[in-house]
Amino acid sequence: MRGRIKELIQLFIVIWMVFGAGDKIFSSFISPKRPRIDKYCFDFAKVLDRDLVREINIQGQALKNTFDIDFVVVIVPSLDGRDIVEYTAELFSNWKIGKNTKGRKGLLILIALKEQKVKIEVGYDLEHIFTDLYVAQVEREMLKEFLEQADWQKGFLATIENFVERIYKMYERGQDVREVSSEIKIEYYSGGAGAQTVFDFGKALRTPPPQTSQALRQYFSAQPTPELAFRRYMEHCAWNISDYSLELFNDRTKQFFKYWHTSTGQRRSEAEQCSGVPYQVRQKGKWAVVFFPNPDPIKMAMYPVYLIEKTEKGWQMDLDAMARGLSYGGRFVHWVDGSVLFPYVELFMSDYTLMPNMSVLVRKDSDVGTFGIYYLGNGLYDPLEPGVHIGIWTEELSIKTGLKDGDSIIEIDGYRVKKGREGERLVAKFLLDKVKVGDRHRLRILRNGQQIILNVEAQPLPDAFARFKRCFKVPRVWLGIYIATTTEVEQRYAHTYCVILDVAPHSPAEKAGLKRGDIILSLNEKNEDIYTGDILKLLEKLKPGEKVKMVVLRNLKDRINITIIAEETSQQGYF
Repeated sequence: MRGRIKELIQLFIVIWMVFGAGDKIFSSFISPKRPRIDKYCFDFAKVLDRDLVREINIQGQALKNTFDIDFVVVIVPSLDGRDIVEYTAELFSNWKIGKNTKGRKGLLILIALKEQKVKIEVGYDLEHIFTDLYVAQVEREMLKEFLEQADWQKGFLATIENFVERIYKMYERGQDVREVSSEIKIEYYSGGAGAQTVFDFGKALRTPPPQTSQALRQYFSAQPTPELAFRRYMEHCAWNISDYSLELFNDRTKQFFKYWHTSTGQRRSEAEQCSGVPYQVRQKGKWAVVFFPNPDPIKMAMYPVYLIEKTEKGWQMDLDAMARGLSYGGRFVHWVDGSVLFPYVELFMSDYTLMPNMSVLVRKDSDVGTFGIYYLGNGLYDPLEPGVHIGIWTEELSIKTGLKDGDSIIEIDGYRVKKGREGERLVAKFLLDKVKVGDRHRLRILRNGQQIILNVEAQPLPDAFARFKRCFKVPRVWLGIYIATTTEVEQRYAHTYCVILDVAPHSPAEKAGLKRGDIILSLNEKNEDIYTGDILKLLEKLKPGEKVKMVVLRNLKDRINITIIAEETSQQGYF
């Protein structure tokens, strides 16, 4: 009898906790309070891989540091029969999402796996930025479409990128999200209601793609000029056509989109972004670029650089090369690094260089300057030392500024530089952001345990493409290749970072049997982690008649041995 009474008491306690406690229990899967205030991804359904969780946490921290927005992703196995609108609003308030901001600036993405529903909840002080109409569009055109392509990574990261673009657009209209704060105290952190979207996870993988009509195939074919190809591509985005097998795209791009997913929201956003903005077309030989020049390099970096190739079919968009050579971080377009070797670089070499700390294009005749510094990562210095540790981009900049790799900046113009993000923000303010040639600052440096005072002066930007100019000094030794960085998909098959982008006709590489798309697995004696920079170093020492031995991966399956015999040439361009 006593045992039965004990069971009833325990049952009553459970019922009271679920229906009578101050904080409702959402489900058996989720904590009634936020587990950690410094984490932003909570996958209670255990469907995301560790790398994606880490990336979402990094992006969440960046949104907090940059825009004072508390961005949270929650995935639950089930809603346990509850309405997702009610569930999300209650979770938002009980977790107090946005409490760690100046106002109530929280953003929550909730995904219920069993019900296959997604809901974005917006904090009170962000409702004029992320309106119900905008949020519904993001749910429908970004998250839903990527989830139906079974692509968690692109779904979340593309959505975050879209949020950032939205913040910048509103900033340009005079609404700075960082300055928003609540003037009155309210009980709840969000208004509830708003949109909700149902998805069918993986549906696109089970459904044949829509067939493009013959008329549209003809319209979106290869074009007679690069400008016409660009215009057709803008229409392709604006009309929301998801078919990348069209002849408007070169063969590499067609192959690339077998693995790369896009969404309606991305295509529409790209078309809207470029609409009405003045652009410039540059062409040399079979390579062309379309870009959006601006004397302000930051504003210029807000727009893509489009790469276009002339094949036997006509001018075709080379989105594959864009994906390899350009990085779209936040709202800015960055060139991957100084080792970008594909031929489009040549079209910028005469009058542009790259800003070292951002790798964005800037005119050589501008007054933009640099102190040549970047932050050193953890593990590269003594963590007990104060200040912010730096590296220097080039030896020449080190000589001119007096700064050296491993220096720790502990004071700038009398302002103490603290460790961590606060110190990095101070360094960025004085030494990285909006630097002009001739700017001067007084630094206190810690070097090898000794404090040093340096008066540093900003220098003109170095020529980021100088190393490529050896291709235009003839006669010279060559192999006859253009190379680029491997994509994420290729790196799954080969843990290396260099792919053949193009092979020159009648070149030593062509004679040896090397082909476009071959991934370099080994180079002479080096059998792992082959980078584009390894090819550059090899070419600096190469002599006519020398053999270059490679093992390449072709079509992501066949390993092939290649031996190239270097030759002297008077042809310009290829390496």
